[in-house]
Amino acid sequence: MRDQRKDHSPVTTMLLGFVISFLLASCSGGGSPGALPSSSSGSIGTNRITSPVTAPSSMPRPTASATAVAHFPAPTPTPTPVPAGSASAPDHVQSYAYYGASNVNIGIPASYMAAHTDIVEGGDATYLNAFKAAGGKTAIEYTDPSFVPYCPAPFTEPAGACTGPIGSLVANIPGAWLHDSTGARLNHYDSPVYLYQEALNPGSPAADGAFASYVNGLRASMPQLDGVFADDSGSPFEGLWWDFSSPNPVEITNDAQWIAAESAMLQAAGIKVIYNGGNNPDLGPSGPAYYSTGAPFLSLSNVIGQNREGCLDDSTEGLHTDHTPNDDYLSNDLNGLLEVQSLDKVAVCMTGSLVDVASRTYAYAAFMLIYAPSYSAFGGVTPLSDGEAVYPETQLVPQQPLTSATTDVSVLLHGGVYVREFAACSIAKVSIGACAAIVNSSSSSAAIPSLTQQYTRHIVLPANSLYGGGVATAASGAPTSLAAASAVILVQ
Repeated sequence: MRDQRKDHSPVTTMLLGFVISFLLASCSGGGSPGALPSSSSGSIGTNRITSPVTAPSSMPRPTASATAVAHFPAPTPTPTPVPAGSASAPDHVQSYAYYGASNVNIGIPASYMAAHTDIVEGGDATYLNAFKAAGGKTAIEYTDPSFVPYCPAPFTEPAGACTGPIGSLVANIPGAWLHDSTGARLNHYDSPVYLYQEALNPGSPAADGAFASYVNGLRASMPQLDGVFADDSGSPFEGLWWDFSSPNPVEITNDAQWIAAESAMLQAAGIKVIYNGGNNPDLGPSGPAYYSTGAPFLSLSNVIGQNREGCLDDSTEGLHTDHTPNDDYLSNDLNGLLEVQSLDKVAVCMTGSLVDVASRTYAYAAFMLIYAPSYSAFGGVTPLSDGEAVYPETQLVPQQPLTSATTDVSVLLHGGVYVREFAACSIAKVSIGACAAIVNSSSSSAAIPSLTQQYTRHIVLPANSLYGGGVATAASGAPTSLAAASAVILVQ
């Protein structure tokens, strides 16, 4: 996303050429939760920040700002004793977290991140190196091979003043950029600090080489780097330029050209890639977010997954329901995630900025509707009330689903609400018995239908992070109805 943790560190050293041949080496991977599919990769050197990680003994904790969301009135949570868990149950679902990106979780020791998260996105070498040294599974670094910050006017060639990452390597090469019909580089204003962004041309060998050189520089400072996150690289072509100076670049004019060009760029880096996917506003409430067109990218051998940023909620439209204005429908999110999973790739559901308990309950219950252990990843990255972003709900692991959706989440609709029941569930490996995720995404209250199993409790989430002592608990009481845009996770 354009407003998500762009790599704002300007490149100060010009690389004097591009590496087109890569040293291929096998990357770690696998099909178990937290282990990503493997791909080929290469490396060549440049320098990055490598200051040591330090975890302060105490940190100031910001006050939480709750967002009011309709939800059934719950009694005060009373932790209920539960039987011992099964040794085979994982202690958390596959999770995606920031570790250094946007300065999130920088006060948490690497050993803790390695134990409680599976895929971390870093802000520089410092945190990712520490995470891997502590035994962390998958470390990826942020890149943006599409839009480059730190670009001042003028935009008509010869422009050549852009100093942002990747773009600085081809600042004086006109063919590396997308242009409008007047010959000006596509651009949009970002901020007084980051100036304008300009758009790289993924069909240009020079731009592909710049991306490859930048990634190889990252790998030189992070030898155990598993992959990169490629921002703004999976959206529909017709929606990419909505706030740019022109929606019609002359170099690329349709989806077929965009897919071919972007595929070449994503492969040029020779490393695992997770890219972010966007919505197609033309699909409406019945279709998945732009995943069908994204499927060609997912078929690339080095692309291991897709990150749906703003999944299930966002600060503009709030919770994603099936009556949300514009294009952010709950069914779009869930059907898109199902499609990614059906291709045996990792579907990251990275929720938005709503962190009040009711919104998080809604988001996690919705995530449970499509949860598949090997391919689903929950990404909570907005800091909670204690300032950290390791989400306690990820320790709630649903197992043995009684029903599952494969292509369309609507098969889980019962009496106006989505329902998915599980025969066994646990919190941090401790069994809590059967559980059920129930989501009312409609604009009116709805009764909870008759369920296969009996439930007498519900999950209550804490306001603070797992690192801050927050734990999901099973409290007594089970509602019989749900307010509009609300959810509950029932427990036996």
